[in-house]
Amino acid sequence: MLPVSLAAETIHTWSTHGSLSPLCDVSPQKLPHVILFTVASSLCFFLRNNTLNADALLFAGNFARDIPTLGAHLTHDEILELYVHSRFWAITHAWFDWDVTLSYQVLSALAGGVFFCVLLQHCKVLAGDQAATLFCLVASGGFIQLFFGDVENYTLTAVLLLSYFFWSALHLQGSCGPLAPSICLGVAMMFHLLSGFLLPSLAYLLYRDWRRGNRTRAATATIAVIVIPVATLTWFHLNGLPIQRLFYNSHAFGQGGNIGKVLVRPSFEYYAAILNLGLLLMPVGTLLPLGFFRKSCFRNPLVRHLAIASVTMVVYMCAWNAQLGVYEDWNLFANVALPVSILAGFCTIKAVGRHSFIVLFPLMVMWALHTGTWIVGNHHQQYYIGRTLRARIEVVGVNGDKGSVNTYFGTIKSIDGKRGIILATQAGDIRLPGNVNALTKMPRQCLCRNAGSEEADFVVTWIKRSNQW
Repeated sequence: MLPVSLAAETIHTWSTHGSLSPLCDVSPQKLPHVILFTVASSLCFFLRNNTLNADALLFAGNFARDIPTLGAHLTHDEILELYVHSRFWAITHAWFDWDVTLSYQVLSALAGGVFFCVLLQHCKVLAGDQAATLFCLVASGGFIQLFFGDVENYTLTAVLLLSYFFWSALHLQGSCGPLAPSICLGVAMMFHLLSGFLLPSLAYLLYRDWRRGNRTRAATATIAVIVIPVATLTWFHLNGLPIQRLFYNSHAFGQGGNIGKVLVRPSFEYYAAILNLGLLLMPVGTLLPLGFFRKSCFRNPLVRHLAIASVTMVVYMCAWNAQLGVYEDWNLFANVALPVSILAGFCTIKAVGRHSFIVLFPLMVMWALHTGTWIVGNHHQQYYIGRTLRARIEVVGVNGDKGSVNTYFGTIKSIDGKRGIILATQAGDIRLPGNVNALTKMPRQCLCRNAGSEEADFVVTWIKRSNQW
């Protein structure tokens, strides 16, 4: 991610100044970005997400299985995202004994620092002296949960997609050619294939350049966005990820052509949940009608570019099936909020005028409180501390022979990633292998049962192999 950003910055600096000396500028003007990065990364890590979905729980086993033989855990859907995360875990585990969850949380928080710095710069390019208003409108959306230690493969992609919109805005304002946004999108597609839904917006940039007579640089940018995925797929094909798996294992091709598996089966309940999730991820999108009230807004190429990106991403959100459930798979659609939020915020500021911050302040506070509540709620494991729990531990032989069955009733004393769940019972503390994610899969009322209940809330099966467990 950072090498790509540096490469794009180098291209822009060279084309603008004829040298690379401005890259070495450490003027006080960059100090706010350093402060923002430090504060944002620290806050994102401090309030990191401790509620993992079903996919996140598989990473530890997959990494431990594939890294010793392949050097990384890879799938075609998110090649570079998984490559970076699995390699980062391999290094930090060897040096500091980090677990997979912590390594994801650290990288997500660092990506958050980069994201908010790029977002601030992007808002300055788009809104000038009203950059703070646009920044707050976009950042009030729930999609920023991605950067609060989310253990999934969409966070680094989000930074690259924002970089794509940033360089696209610079291009449309005449500050750089289309090569930088093409590089960003080409790399983003290799971080996660969902980035491919933004190809129509890149096509708009290249077509516009072509019609304006800049055919050489439009052709160069087109070649770049093709060569990057081809080169990446080829390299990984030669290093342990056969290209045929792109069709048979990738969700993009329905894991062997079963496209119906990845598409939504329309229902009122599903789309009601999608609408609710959309309001959480990108609440500023509700202001789009106000922004479009000014017809002159559509004549702006920035708006046209963002509108094309928003339409294709919303189509993706409405058509792609959330296999874990809409709310469990919220991060699958988090990146949809990027073009929609930027477009809605930009058009709303233009429609409201100079006093947009004062006018929109109550809405921004309400949305920020809603988002903050969600972030804090996902961070806290303390909800479970002190709750009553009935657990059953079953001992099963390697051949399926049933052994002892013990049932314990007590109060959850602590939850630790390494030690498991400590249950305080009348006979003393009992350790249950597991973590808070196992508890989140149970109905909330299970954690409040009385001692007379005969059903177990939490079942642990231990398999006996010879004299070891």
